[in-house]
Amino acid sequence: MSTSLAVPSRTATKEARFAVHITDTQRVFLCSETKSAPLTKTLRADLHKYEFYQPSPAFCRALVIDIDHIFAPNYIFDLPREIYPHAVIFTAQGVQAFWLIEGVPLTSKAHQAPIRFARDTAELLRRACSGDPAVNALSPSKCRNPLYKGAEVIYPTDCPPYALKALSGALRAFLRASKSPEGTETRPCRPEPVWGELEAGQRNETIFQTIRRTAYRGGDFEAQAYELSAQCNPPLPLSEVAGIVRSVQKFMETRFSPAEARHEPGAPVPDAVREFMAEIGRKGGSRKTEAQTQALARGRVAGNAVKSAQAIGRRAQIQALKEAGYKQREVAEKMGVTVRTVQRSWN
Repeated sequence: MSTSLAVPSRTATKEARFAVHITDTQRVFLCSETKSAPLTKTLRADLHKYEFYQPSPAFCRALVIDIDHIFAPNYIFDLPREIYPHAVIFTAQGVQAFWLIEGVPLTSKAHQAPIRFARDTAELLRRACSGDPAVNALSPSKCRNPLYKGAEVIYPTDCPPYALKALSGALRAFLRASKSPEGTETRPCRPEPVWGELEAGQRNETIFQTIRRTAYRGGDFEAQAYELSAQCNPPLPLSEVAGIVRSVQKFMETRFSPAEARHEPGAPVPDAVREFMAEIGRKGGSRKTEAQTQALARGRVAGNAVKSAQAIGRRAQIQALKEAGYKQREVAEKMGVTVRTVQRSWN
């Protein structure tokens, strides 16, 4: 029987204790040699041979935060030392960080309150580190393997797995302290990328932040997300773009406050808004002009194109999870859709 990291051996290294915790009670893993290669079943003894793997979808042992940014290590080490991650893997785009936690069952029969609390804590971590919102921190479909023999890994802390309550409290205190009395964050902002051709490492965050602001103004953020992805080099997979859109959509439905979209004093009003308001003023707002009617028609066409692209991305994601061995209900839970939606794309 394997030893838990919570009761470390005196002679074990911190790498060994980390490995024991994330592999505890699990003998078979789904791994791949590259990010795009399909997952295959692998015994625990051979886990070190694969660069990518899929953490158990039934039991969460670590929160995984993906930070695609050149200054990603700075975001990690800006955190208080008492909540440093247990492992950090350096990648070409940034880092993937692992926080070991006391285990949380993720099956449909498990208690949902601990799962929700784990998700809330993961969201706090993502905000604190400017992580990628499209990556599921509890059960990513595929992530870097910290036990891979060729991985560039460091172990910032050697403490036992975090209790979620303690980790959540420390993160909330850190996020409160990182804001000035006026409510603005004092941490240095990321450099604003110039649109044209976004390299890998800027794509997810830039698209997310851009369409978030468009959503605040009531714009068509879904269509914009796919347009921006087309400018990336290489473009994001449709499933990732759909995930970013879902994140913004969920935020707008559950947590958006109109105060967040307030126009900044002194900032110029966008030309499109100025023209629209002027047109309303001339017509009294009683009826649409021909230009407005045409614009609405173009919007409907663009909306149908976006829905079609989303369906293609969703179908591809469902097929990938099916090949990975998930059942229909498990796929529906992971993607946040109905079982009927999964069944339509299953075959």
